[in-house]
Formats: sequence, C-alpha cells, structure tokens
Amino acid sequence: MKTINNFKNSSKFENNVAFKSNKLIKFLLILFLTLIPLIVIWVIFAQFNLLGLNWVVSQNGQYFISNAQIELINDKLTDPSLFLELNHNFYTWNVESHDPRVYQETVQVIPNYGIGYIFSNWMFLLIFGVLGINLIIYIPLSLFSKKIYLDIFPMFLSTWFGMTTLILTGLIPQNQPYTIPVQILAIVIVFIGTLLLFNFIFNKIIANSKWAESYYRKLILEDKESEEYYEDYLKNKKKFNNNNKTVVDIPDNENPDIKKNGEK
Repeated sequence: MKTINNFKNSSKFENNVAFKSNKLIKFLLILFLTLIPLIVIWVIFAQFNLLGLNWVVSQNGQYFISNAQIELINDKLTDPSLFLELNHNFYTWNVESHDPRVYQETVQVIPNYGIGYIFSNWMFLLIFGVLGINLIIYIPLSLFSKKIYLDIFPMFLSTWFGMTTLILTGLIPQNQPYTIPVQILAIVIVFIGTLLLFNFIFNKIIANSKWAESYYRKLILEDKESEEYYEDYLKNKKKFNNNNKTVVDIPDNENPDIKKNGEK
C-alpha cells in the first residue's frame, strides 16, 4: 500500500478540505427541511385538501363546499330529498357526481362547478417558499460548515423536484386505473433524472475549481482503500472456509454421482 501512503503524505494534498457532507446530518437536513414540509403541503393543501381550501383539485378530486354555499343551493331546490347535508361538505369535483337538478342549482352558486381543474397561485408560494428557505440555510452551511458541503445540493434539489412532481400530478384525474401508476412513474423519472443531472453539474463545478486535484486525489485514495479492504475480506473469507472445511465420506453404494452413471 505504498501508493496510498504516498497520497496521504503528499504535501500538495489538502487533507483538511471537506468534499463530502456528513451523511447523517445531510440526511436529517433534507428530511426535516425539504421532504417533510413538502409532504405536509401535499397532504393538507393538495391531494387530500384537508383544510378545504380547494387549492389543488382535479377531476374526481375532493372539493370543499361551505355550509353557506350548501344553504344557498338547498334554498334553490324544491325537492327536500335532494338537499345537500350540512357539515358533510366534501364533494367530488365532477359534473356527473350529483343529480342534474342539484348540479343546475350548484352552478348558480359556484360558477363552473366541476369543470376543468383548480390550481391556486398560493401553491407556488408554498412550494417555492420551501425551496427558498432551504437555499437560505444550505448555502451558508456549504460555505462555512465543516459538516456540510456542496454535495448536499444534488440530493436536496432532486428531493424538491420529486415532491413538486408529486404535488403537480395531483392534477391528474383521480380514481382512474392509470392515476397512481402515472404518478409513481413521473416521480421516479424526475427524481432520478434530476439527481443524475445535478450530480453531473456538481462534478463539473468541482473539476473546474481550485480544489479539483484534491477532490480527485481523495476519490482515488478511497477507491484504493476500498480495494484493500475487499482483498482483506476475500483472504479472511478463504482462510475461514479452509479452517472450517469438513470432509464427509460417502459409501460408493450411496454416492448419487456413481448411481447416476449406472455403477453399482
């Protein structure tokens, strides 16, 4: 391992330069600052519309109608059996989901009810707000922290793009056979595609920076050390197998190989 020692002892090699973020800290930052906030946005404001704000609604999606709107609709209906129930305010955003008579009165209260999709500009504020807050935190950390470096950005940005795709695919008509497969496929393609792209960009930035030589020397060192560990593993495995090898004598009349060849 003289080559490795030469790398370690090289005067030109900057051992104090950090190129890889601490894995645990990197994971926790992306989890709590990027992934969880976007999941909360997806659950509360988009896919399930839990607050009833109707910011992201697709065909067959959940649409919230207020009690005041329900009362106005019921006032217009002449048949009590058609009355919409108060305090049960979530309805399917679909023109075919109600009796035609109910729909006729509903569109008088809610114009264009059940037509097209809804995507509020407030969603852009939430989604890009998470991006902005993350950048405000990650940029200083990557510049001044000894635990976080530029390599956090490919995974962070890929996570953000993947979750943003999940939110946007909420506009696909719901409860269709293709809805979930299309959502999963879109998220996987976007996440992997952006991860490869940003890793490529990251490597280009490093390659053209003043730290390029140090960075690639460290990669070579890690590769050679991993080879050494793997070789040690193989040697120890072989030694272990030799020490624990047992020989079992099988009588000729019970040997399956002999029987197979027709010998007795």
